[in-house]
Amino acid sequence: MLAEISVTAQVNTEKFRNPADTSRFGGYTLLDLYMRTGNVDIAEIGLSGRLDLHLQSSMIFLIINSEYGWKNKVQYSDEALLHLRYQYEWLSNIKPEFFLQGDYNKARKLLSRFLAGGGLRFRLVQDGSVAGWYGTSFFKEIEEYDLTARDHHPEHTSVVRWNNYLSVMYTKSGNIEFSGVLYYQPRLNAFNDYRVLNENFLRIILTKRLSLTVTVTLHYDSEPPDEIEKLDTRSRLGFGFKF
Repeated sequence: MLAEISVTAQVNTEKFRNPADTSRFGGYTLLDLYMRTGNVDIAEIGLSGRLDLHLQSSMIFLIINSEYGWKNKVQYSDEALLHLRYQYEWLSNIKPEFFLQGDYNKARKLLSRFLAGGGLRFRLVQDGSVAGWYGTSFFKEIEEYDLTARDHHPEHTSVVRWNNYLSVMYTKSGNIEFSGVLYYQPRLNAFNDYRVLNENFLRIILTKRLSLTVTVTLHYDSEPPDEIEKLDTRSRLGFGFKF
């Protein structure tokens, strides 16, 4: 597990999605724990998950993601995210969707972010073990940063972004699941201000409810706050529980 972890404006809503699951209510949780004591005292905890509610002609789901870390009893990671999405079953290949999100990331000087938007989701392919989607939407984003007078980045921002994502899922014999998603989010009136997220998620099913997971994430922000790196990467190994 890497020391620098990023929960970003983009969130991978695909990795806990099960296209074959038609139950009315379901969910999935993933818990990561890491501890080291002695010459270096490190503790990290991460909790993520998804709750799904299937209605007659629509679906509502909630994504939860949080990361906390301490080194020598000093906290270096403190971040959390909630993402609520409504998806309407309009056509078999085209689905309108609307979403709300709130998050913060103190390691990136982000005190709060709120966004709301909507758009369309297109099914590109769904053939047996392979499925693919493309989504496009617009959202209003309001951010507040913890900055000093020397910083060039504004403390408060309010912009509209164009959200694009390409998602692929692969399932092999019900025992191995892979999802990959690529997000591209330029600012609508300044395309040189953009964010990119690529997340690849592998789940190996051990029992009916228990699984081993591997996640590799890349996040790029073209215009981050002062003294914050443009590129963040994360690799994570964990265990998941389905209910």
